[in-house]
Amino acid sequence: MQWVDVDGSRVRVLRTDTESEGPPLLLINGMAARLEMWQPLCSAITDRPLLMFDFPGITGRPARDLPLEMPGLARWLGRPLDALDVESADVLGYSWGGVLAQQFARDTSERVRALVLASTNFGFGGVYSVGGYQRQIISLTGWTSLPWLQELTVSTLVVAGDDDPYVPSSTTRRLAQSIPRARLELIPGGGHLLPINQPNRLAQAIDDFLR
Repeated sequence: MQWVDVDGSRVRVLRTDTESEGPPLLLINGMAARLEMWQPLCSAITDRPLLMFDFPGITGRPARDLPLEMPGLARWLGRPLDALDVESADVLGYSWGGVLAQQFARDTSERVRALVLASTNFGFGGVYSVGGYQRQIISLTGWTSLPWLQELTVSTLVVAGDDDPYVPSSTTRRLAQSIPRARLELIPGGGHLLPINQPNRLAQAIDDFLR
């Protein structure tokens, strides 16, 4: 565990090292979640380096000028990677983190080797409510990726549980169908908390895809 200063924000970061080569798998948390949410999944992924962080304000100190909108947050996301000397990564975005991952892959595709979108959506909007949680809510206001998903060139896996009460399977299918050559995987009986409740099955889906 370490702390990294990023443009005036204090960011808590966890990086695991393995003997395997290649880019790390960057894990982007769900809304208001801390990096501890990944512990079950991290226990199931043992053969690749992992990198995860807390959104400023969830822990640490957010800078006053930390962006509120999703494109700005995607630009900001590159700064912790720069601070850690990570040029590119495989990216796993979960729930709200999957929204940020979509924007990051669109805007900085050269830094994303492969993209995994877990239990996420293509847009929310109409949410109005500043700490870390409020910033995450505000970032969703009016945001949608549907107009540009067909422009994504990054290899993408869309994975979700087929019993997710927050993201219907019809939404997951539409997300996958909107991304060129995306792979879709629905985990039977899986709910919304795949990294916590279905870590082994999620890890297997990720491993099969990245290999």
